[in-house]
Amino acid sequence: MLLFTIEHGDRIPPTLKINAGLHLQDRYGKLLLKGTGLPSPPRFFQTDIDHLDLAYRHNPGSPAELDQFYFLPSDGTNKGYLEFGQLREEPAVFNIQVEKVDRTFPSLSHMESPSTIVDLGAGRYGIFITSRHLQGSDPDSPLEQLEFFIIRPPQFGFLENAATGASISRRFTQQDLDQRSVLYILPVDVNVTTDSFQFRLVDPAGNQAPPLMLELFWSRVQLSASCYRTCETSGSLQIQIQRSGRSVDPAYVSIQVEEGSAKPGRDFIHSSATLIQFDTGVNVKSWNVFLVDDGLEENHETFSITLKNPQNTILGQRNSASVEIIDPRRGRCDPEDLKVASPPFLPDPSSPRPEDEDPVTDIEAELLWETQPDPPRGDVPDHRPHLDYEEMEPQDQMMPVYRRIHTSKGHLVESHLGSTSWNPEGRKVGFTKKI
Repeated sequence: MLLFTIEHGDRIPPTLKINAGLHLQDRYGKLLLKGTGLPSPPRFFQTDIDHLDLAYRHNPGSPAELDQFYFLPSDGTNKGYLEFGQLREEPAVFNIQVEKVDRTFPSLSHMESPSTIVDLGAGRYGIFITSRHLQGSDPDSPLEQLEFFIIRPPQFGFLENAATGASISRRFTQQDLDQRSVLYILPVDVNVTTDSFQFRLVDPAGNQAPPLMLELFWSRVQLSASCYRTCETSGSLQIQIQRSGRSVDPAYVSIQVEEGSAKPGRDFIHSSATLIQFDTGVNVKSWNVFLVDDGLEENHETFSITLKNPQNTILGQRNSASVEIIDPRRGRCDPEDLKVASPPFLPDPSSPRPEDEDPVTDIEAELLWETQPDPPRGDVPDHRPHLDYEEMEPQDQMMPVYRRIHTSKGHLVESHLGSTSWNPEGRKVGFTKKI
């Protein structure tokens, strides 16, 4: 509400007692006298101005920033009025500058979790947060001036300004989002696939929206084991590549073979595919190695495989593995030589720990012994060593599951259909059934 004051000697002569001939446009507001409308015909006195009884009330919701009314000063006797020493008879104009008070809370018109991973180089990976993921809205403020104040920062990664390289710890603006300057840096050294941060949207007038949280999801790919052992006579070895975390988006990773004492073409033949593709919803892919049985007695031979160049995903901790080809003795391999240590369990820091664990039995997927029928092929069916990886569809299959049981005497027994179990003393325990 606007209160009027008029000083003598400015617009109105000292003898002025009344303002007559008042004309109001009444478009964006109205004049009030002592809190109510003006009398009819509309007029007010100098004493009303001196006592601050005349006010202007702006209509709520009106977009106007400038209003005005016309009035004709009069003393009731003389015609006209003096303005800066000059006699005037036309109505005077009184302009009113309206300063609106912004009390409207800003809001988010769109919020979506980003998921596209970009390679930043030097082993760093990030996810851009743009206006496609966070879009503020406010009727009284320019959108680029809306600010996102961070209440709780990300727990595992951190936010960075892609334009300056500086860390974002307190706030970023809608303009930063529009310019793709907000970047979430992935924690590649922490075994997590989700993170979040909490923020509050604030407009230039200080109006704050309720706290909101943006969640971020990604995936990791890694090998199913860090060491594989297989018998030279088993025909093939199936390598599993696993994806954990978000599987909504496609992801890719390259696989590379590095020879050791085992040489490609002489001791083994691997799939011709070097790019592993995870389609939407697929979490396990298989990659086959075919073994060459030369019939010669020789030492165990090894080579290694490595995952590289992830696209729209990041590498897990098991990104390389050694493969050991066991040479058979007297036509078969000793089961003890084929045993590999179970990969260590790496808990997800963002997931709750299980309360109850079985200290006796653990379930694991291991390599098949030579007496077990060949498992379902992945990208290369049958025994054709050079079939293109992309030709086959049914390649996302899990390995058979085997159970390792510790007996009451401390003996370790592994069971599967049709196999013979051995205790640590080398004595035959007997045939076991598939669990």
